[in-house]
Amino acid sequence: MQIFDPHIHFQSASLYDLELMSLSGVKFMVGFSQPAYRFFHPETYLDHYERLLRFEKARAESVGIRTYLAMGISPKAKMRDPLIILESLENYLKLDVVVAIGECGIEDIYDVVELETLKVMFELGRRYKKPVFVDLPEEGKRNAIKKVLKLAEEADIPANLVVLNGIDVWTALDFQDLPVWFCFNLHPNPPKNLTENILKGDLPLDRILISSNFDPYAKDPLLLPKAVLDLKLLGYEDIILEKVFYENPKRLFGLS
Repeated sequence: MQIFDPHIHFQSASLYDLELMSLSGVKFMVGFSQPAYRFFHPETYLDHYERLLRFEKARAESVGIRTYLAMGISPKAKMRDPLIILESLENYLKLDVVVAIGECGIEDIYDVVELETLKVMFELGRRYKKPVFVDLPEEGKRNAIKKVLKLAEEADIPANLVVLNGIDVWTALDFQDLPVWFCFNLHPNPPKNLTENILKGDLPLDRILISSNFDPYAKDPLLLPKAVLDLKLLGYEDIILEKVFYENPKRLFGLS
């Protein structure tokens, strides 16, 4: 079975890590721009985009993983004027290899700069027809989601291009009737009772993503293949696993 990792910071993985992923079935991935660093200056962020495109992508593909990219403006970057790089970001979004917008999101629902930046990310998602992965704050996720949905409505982006990234199961259940996507990350805090609460049927299987979210603090490059193996051993049928771990991300990103 082929595995598609829809959200990974693969620049943090060694070549050995990437090779292990490939050998374990990870054949597709979307590498996201790094949120963990403080990119105070626009040039630093643009250099990061360029490194992903010119070097990191080729490094992952050298071990047999077809690699796509996501680019955005993360609130964690703490840029003084994040929208100053907007024109350059748009040029990257025009590339076929850039299939999503991220990292982006909000940490403080009252921060005007964060809110305006996210609204612009939604407008870009609508314009280029690319999904927007929205990171949520650690606390107050429900209120943050309500703010996110309001911004998405103002930007007139289709709800099926909005991905609530790193959401927990119980919060997702509160919003399951909305046509947004739910991305569950295995790092740093894997959802408890993964199989029972995500795949048992309470959530819409056609709008679920499960990603490794591998980053500089992750210790195990095989988070996703091990999750698939655990599910197989628990008796989940391949048709369900292929849907969640392969078909859903390919459909979301518009890949044939």
